[in-house]
Amino acid sequence: MLPHKVYPLVGFVFVCVAFCFPSVARADAAPPQAPPGSTIATNDFETNVQMVSEEVVIDVEDYHGPAISLVEGQAVDEGYVESPQSSSNTVLSNGDMVGHVTATFSMLNHGDEPESFDVWFPIGANDGYFNIVTVVNFQAWVNGNLVETGRRETEGEFGDVLPWATWPVDFPVDEQVELMVTYDLPATFEFQRYRFDYVLETGSGWWGVIESGTFIFRFPYDVTAENVSLSTFNLGDIPIDTLDVSGQEMRWSFRGLEPDRGDNIQLRVLGPSVWEEILAARAEVDANPDSAEVQLRLAHALTAAMGFKYGVVSGESFVPEAVQAYEQALALAPDDVETYVDYLDFLVMMAEPVGPLPDRFEPVLRQALAIAPNDERLLQWQEYVEQREGFWATSTPTPLTMPTPTPTAQPEVATISTPTPTALPPIGEETVDTPAPLTQESRGFPFPVVTVVLCAGLALAVLIVAAVVVVVVVTLRGRSGGGNS
Repeated sequence: MLPHKVYPLVGFVFVCVAFCFPSVARADAAPPQAPPGSTIATNDFETNVQMVSEEVVIDVEDYHGPAISLVEGQAVDEGYVESPQSSSNTVLSNGDMVGHVTATFSMLNHGDEPESFDVWFPIGANDGYFNIVTVVNFQAWVNGNLVETGRRETEGEFGDVLPWATWPVDFPVDEQVELMVTYDLPATFEFQRYRFDYVLETGSGWWGVIESGTFIFRFPYDVTAENVSLSTFNLGDIPIDTLDVSGQEMRWSFRGLEPDRGDNIQLRVLGPSVWEEILAARAEVDANPDSAEVQLRLAHALTAAMGFKYGVVSGESFVPEAVQAYEQALALAPDDVETYVDYLDFLVMMAEPVGPLPDRFEPVLRQALAIAPNDERLLQWQEYVEQREGFWATSTPTPLTMPTPTPTAQPEVATISTPTPTALPPIGEETVDTPAPLTQESRGFPFPVVTVVLCAGLALAVLIVAAVVVVVVVTLRGRSGGGNS
């Protein structure tokens, strides 16, 4: 037990940490998770029925329609304000993305006798914040006929109650039975990407293996490695050039799979408005490379496609092009202080809050101070760098591959045709999806970057001092043989 005199110091430490990091804890926490898509299940029923094949078509598009609560038992608040690209993931509204799923399963009974039992499909999951979120507009078919579904509940991994849709199916011996489900799958928005999850492991309860499976993804733009990624835990990120890609469609197939948790799929998609802004900015740079304003537009468009959390965690491929755009802007407008400040903010977001900065940070800061020695923002950065030189003296600056900027040197831009959107089932009235202006909030920093970094150093210093004081006090008490505390 610590001496009472130490408690105020410990309390002071926690107060400092709380006030210095009002948003860091929220940034560390994952957002609520949207429900996943899934393969049909047997609910551990012993069966000789095999899932011979599985074909899943997911049409990905912007959602246009009334706001829908994904949380069971909750309605959308009367005063709900739609916020495109929000991180709540518990309300489907304009500006979000949705996947229209059509999944077809070919089933075959290998036993000696017919079987009849309920097929199960998980329509809801825990969002990680004690809410059960569900897919939307679920329907089921048997041999082309729409059937009525019931509802069952099971206890989840964390003691929660999970809902399932169920419907009875007859499986004659050696006769193929075709099952189909359709539903709308909301996406989880995190790190500037929309993530769609699909659970394959629920198909492990059927007899034998899934002989073949095909996933067909359709998008509102031409597929590239910059705007779409597909992964499983077992395979990791699947290179786009190894998939069957044609325009706005991408296919992934497997054979002879007995699925487990490592086979579950994650699809990450860049928002259409963000991608369209990148294409437009690239085209403008190609047409007018000597404009600093145009170069900054490209830098901002690329930054809006990156996710930051102690560095760049998504959109890493955009970093070299964004760096070059900033360098070009500085070369074209060497006296524009705002461009320097903008570039410095970008560079610091690529580093850990208390770690080394990119090696271009300090040279750019010196150039900016030479132009505007009294600018308060630059002076704050200078103060931080001076403190850092002593506190993190052993840190090595993060290497950053920098192009040599010249006013006309530009990254090579491929000729990209404007894709024709795939016709998808409408959900509601269409609205215009306009990208939000680039702000520090949209980049993942709800407070000025300088404040976050300075507070990190202050809090760490206070923690070290507190630890030393506690050790000294406890040691002295031990030597004195105890006493009144």
